[in-house]
Amino acid sequence: LTGTFNTANLHLLAFDTLTHTLAITRSVSAQGPHQFLALGASTPIGQPSLEVRPQWKAVYATTWAQPPSLSAWAVTGLDEDAGASIEMATKVNLDWLSTVNITATSSYVHTQPPPYESFTAPSYGVSPGSAQYLYSAGGPTGEIHHINPQTGALDAKQQERIFLRDNSEEALGKADKTRKALRYGAHNIDISVDQLALVADLGRNAILTYRRDPADGTLTFLSETTSPRGGDGPRHVVPSPDGRWIYSVTEHTSFVDVFEVTDVSSGTLKYRTSLDILPEGSDRASFRGDTMPSPNMIKKRGTILLTVPHF
Repeated sequence: LTGTFNTANLHLLAFDTLTHTLAITRSVSAQGPHQFLALGASTPIGQPSLEVRPQWKAVYATTWAQPPSLSAWAVTGLDEDAGASIEMATKVNLDWLSTVNITATSSYVHTQPPPYESFTAPSYGVSPGSAQYLYSAGGPTGEIHHINPQTGALDAKQQERIFLRDNSEEALGKADKTRKALRYGAHNIDISVDQLALVADLGRNAILTYRRDPADGTLTFLSETTSPRGGDGPRHVVPSPDGRWIYSVTEHTSFVDVFEVTDVSSGTLKYRTSLDILPEGSDRASFRGDTMPSPNMIKKRGTILLTVPHF
C-alpha cells in the first residue's frame, strides 16, 4: 500500500514473485495528497488470537489537505490466499473508518503497540500487540489519539504536545499550522524499546525526547539534544532495536548523526559520530536528506543504515 505526494489516492500493490514486477490492484480515493501511512492490528500479525472479539487490520494516513486531519482505513479481504496471485490480490480493499481533525498538518504517524515484531520499522524491538494509540507529529504540534479496540477507528484525542520553544497556547495560536510548517517544525515521531519517544524538529535543530507512559500512552518531556552542526535540520530520527543508539538524518546537510542513549531515565543523548550520505564532491545545497527506514541489520562490522536523499 502506498500514498503519493500529489494525488488524493491510496494505491494497493501486489508483487509477482515470478516476474518480479509490481501491479496496482486497486486505487482508493482518500482524503488528500501526501499520505504517510502506519499499520495497526487487533492481534499481532502472524500470531493467533486467543480473544473472542472482532479481528481487524487498519491503516492510518496523514494528508496535506485542509483542515488538518488523520484518517483510518479498514483493510478487508486480506487472508492467506490474497498473496497467491495478482488475481487473488484484487480482492483486498480499503474501507474508510474514521477521520479526526488535528491542530496542525501532520507528516508522520506511528502506532503503539506495533502490529508485528521487527528490528526495523515499525517495531524497533518493541513487543507487538493490539494497537491502542496513534501518534502523529508535524510542524508545531504532535497528537495522540486512542484507537477503538473493536474496529480500529480513531477515537478521542488523548494528548497534544506543543513543540514550539514557547509552548504556550498564545504562541501556538500565531504559529503556521499548514504543510509549510513541516519545513521548520517537527517531522517525525518513533518510539524505542525503552519507551523513549523521539521527535525530529527541523526548526529547533534538535531531537526532542519524551517518556512514554504505556498505561495511558501520554508523553512527558525529558530532553532536547541539539544537532552537531548549525542548520542541520533533523528530519527523521529512529532508535536501534536495543535502544542504545539513536540515528538522525538531517534534511539540510544530508548527514546521519549517531547518538548514544547514556541515561534512559532522563532521556540523555550523547553525540558520537556522523556519516555523510552524499558522494564526495556533491553540492550539499542541491540535496535534502529525507528518510531513514531503520538500522537494517547488525553485522560483525556494525550497523547497516538505509537512507534516502531528496534530489
